[in-house]
Amino acid sequence: MTPKWPVPKLLAQAIGERLGRPVNLGEIGMGEAETIDASVGLDFARDPPTPSASPLRSGAP
Repeated sequence: MTPKWPVPKLLAQAIGERLGRPVNLGEIGMGEAETIDASVGLDFARDPPTPSASPLRSGAP
């Protein structure tokens, strides 16, 4: 799980300051945080699926 942006960038910056050298996101395991897909979270069903009648509830003994 990757923290929300800009946390990965800030973590890399803090670690880099401590080490005395630049640290990129890939070095701290957050390389996928560099590019954020604009479509993330935008795909969802507008209408929930209609529940079908269950054979267990048909009322037959």
